[in-house]
Amino acid sequence: MTNPAVPNGARFGRLAVLRRVDNDRRNQIQYECRCDCGKLTIVAKSQLVRVQKSTRSCGCLVTDTNKKTWTKHGAHGSEEYIAYCAARQRCAHHKDYLDRGIEFRFKSFEEFLAELGPRPTPEHSVDRIDNDGHYEPGNVRWATREEQANNRRQRRREKFVEFRGEQISVLDLSKHPEAVVKLAAFRKRLRKGWCVECALTRLPGVGCKAKGCPHRKPP
Repeated sequence: MTNPAVPNGARFGRLAVLRRVDNDRRNQIQYECRCDCGKLTIVAKSQLVRVQKSTRSCGCLVTDTNKKTWTKHGAHGSEEYIAYCAARQRCAHHKDYLDRGIEFRFKSFEEFLAELGPRPTPEHSVDRIDNDGHYEPGNVRWATREEQANNRRQRRREKFVEFRGEQISVLDLSKHPEAVVKLAAFRKRLRKGWCVECALTRLPGVGCKAKGCPHRKPP
C-alpha cells in the first residue's frame, strides 16, 4: 500500500507545509511547516495526517486557547492589570486601608480600565483624588509621585469646619447628601462669611441671612 506524500502548501490547522525534510531517528517522514504565527517547525507526517490529536500549530494554539479559557480580558500581566490587582489587595489586606474603611468598588478590570485608560508612563501609578475616599469611578487617576505628594499636602492643608457638632473637612462636607452646590462654590460662600449650614444647603440666589441667620452662633 502506497504512502502518498503531503503536497507543499497543504494546510493543517495553523500549519502550512513548506517541504519534506530528512526522516527522524525512527525513520518517520517529516515536513517543515510554517505556523500562522510565523514560526517554522518540523512535524512528523503521522502527526499531521492522523484524525485524532493531530498537530495543528507550532504550540501557539494551546497557549492561545488557554489564555481565552482562563482570562476574560486578555490583559493579564499588563501594567494596568497589575495596578488593578495591587489596589484591590491593598483594600483587602492593608491595615491602614482597613482601619480607614477604604474600599475597592470597581466591579471588574474592564470597568477599572475604562475609568483610568492606559497607564501614561512608567512613572505613573493609581492615585485617589480624595485620599480618604474609595477606589471608585470619579476618584481615581494616573498620577506621578510628585502629583500624589502635592495631593497629600493639599489634603493636610484642608480647612476643617464645625457642622452640626462635628469637625469635618470642607472637602468631605461638600459631598454631604444635603449639599446643593459644588466644592468651589461652597468654599467661596465660606470666604464671604456665610455660616456653614447655609453655605452648604441654600440654593443659589437664596443667600445667607448673615447676622440674622438662625444657624449662626450669636457673638
